Amino acid sequence: MFVALLCGLLAACDGGNDCGVADVVQEVRQVEVGAVRYHLYLRTSGVSDKTRFLVLYDRQPAFDRCGVANREPVGEAVLDDGQGRPVRVVLAAGQLDVQYAGGGDRGVPPDIALEISAAP
Repeated sequence: MFVALLCGLLAACDGGNDCGVADVVQEVRQVEVGAVRYHLYLRTSGVSDKTRFLVLYDRQPAFDRCGVANREPVGEAVLDDGQGRPVRVVLAAGQLDVQYAGGGDRGVPPDIALEISAAP
C-alpha cells in the first residue's frame, strides 16, 4: 500500500510520461514572409532558476502537457536578462539572434521586431 501511495504522489509509475515541471510556452507574435507564417514563442523552463528562450517555428506548433512542441524549431535562443529588454530577433543562416536595449523591463514586447533573412 505504501508503494502504491508513493507512486501516486510522485507519478513515477505512470509509464514514464511524467515531465516533472512543465515548460510555460506563450506565443509572442506571428510574421508572414512569402508563403510562410512564422510563429515566435517565449518558453520558460525551470522551477526556481528559470531560463527563458525565444523559439521560432515555420508552422504553427502544438504543445503537449509538458510544453514540448510537435515539430522542430527553425531557431532558438536563450534570453540574457543581463542584456536588457529584447527588441529585435533575427533569423539568419539557421541561427536566431536576439538584440537588446539596455535597462528597463526585461519582458518580451508583443511588437518585438522579427526579421527573417533569406537563405544564402
